[in-house]
Amino acid sequence: HDADNVFITLTARALNSELTILSRAEQPSTESKLRRAGANRVVCPPQVGATTIANMLTRPNVVDFIKIADHGVQLEMDELVIGPTSPLPGKNLRESNLREKTGAMIVAIKRADGQTLYSPDPESKLTEGDTLVVVGPAGVSARISELTAHAV
Repeated sequence: HDADNVFITLTARALNSELTILSRAEQPSTESKLRRAGANRVVCPPQVGATTIANMLTRPNVVDFIKIADHGVQLEMDELVIGPTSPLPGKNLRESNLREKTGAMIVAIKRADGQTLYSPDPESKLTEGDTLVVVGPAGVSARISELTAHAV
């Protein structure tokens, strides 16, 4: 029940202010209450289901693409945080050669300050703390992780 989820979220946040809390809402109107109670993310299954059905009718190829990527069979979607030991900070996407070396397409860069660049320009500079949202062939996550641990 939504009331129980709000109570659990409040309790969890009181126990640990750094905890990442994912909460479930039965009614879309409960989402704001759960966020105020301390949830970082809220999932409303009835709303997700309705959106999925609408997308299957209006954009079936997009839904198929996401399903393939979600199962990681031929395609992977992942995110990578650029850490302090990575050789990427200070380089732009073109200089990083990530696409050439790994097959990864960088579809978004989420900055440490929360700003998100969608379909970033090749001249976009990479900085420590950036999260790269990548799409690529199977194994792309491992290849990118390997590159960030060694010199690019």
